[in-house]
Amino acid sequence: MHPATLRRLSFFGSYTTNMEGQQVILRALEATDLELLTRWNFDPMVTAFFSPRLPNTLTEQKEWMLRQLEGGPKKKFMIIDKTSKEAIGVLGMMGIDHVNKNAEIGITIGNISFWGKPQPKEAFSLVLQFLFQQFNMHMVYLQVFDSNIRAIRFFEKFGFRRDGIRRECVYAHGAYHSIMMMSLLKQEFEQIDMKQ
Repeated sequence: MHPATLRRLSFFGSYTTNMEGQQVILRALEATDLELLTRWNFDPMVTAFFSPRLPNTLTEQKEWMLRQLEGGPKKKFMIIDKTSKEAIGVLGMMGIDHVNKNAEIGITIGNISFWGKPQPKEAFSLVLQFLFQQFNMHMVYLQVFDSNIRAIRFFEKFGFRRDGIRRECVYAHGAYHSIMMMSLLKQEFEQIDMKQ
């Protein structure tokens, strides 16, 4: 079994509002998260492997937040540490395709005191379990800078495989960077699940 077992889902109407593991709770983003997300989105340590971003006005930031709250084929969750109640980061499910049964996943740990800690691993596992077990996805994929070795190793622990490279497609910090495409099939995730 995965270390993070999907312990509880809270339902309101027809959509999930919370996912809970042993160490973390994943809750939907709220409008009150805007200030924290803005701080993380422009923190040079957190965004070292992000595409460059232009400075935004407060109005632009609020409009961005409204788009995040609207949902559609994506859903973003705030990761909360159950013990300290601190926000750790954001997990996103994007491009959810119920016809072809695939979705993109992404994680940002904005609270750097949780880098290398077990909480991000549990949060990531919870979302994978949700996508494969609740949404019955066949494949989950992600994109990561090929120079972000720590993130690549993190994803490989869950069974993600390297699919290919989009060469020098992002210009950031004075240089061109390549993006690695990685994916995980449901049966691969289940095999890893059984090994742990």
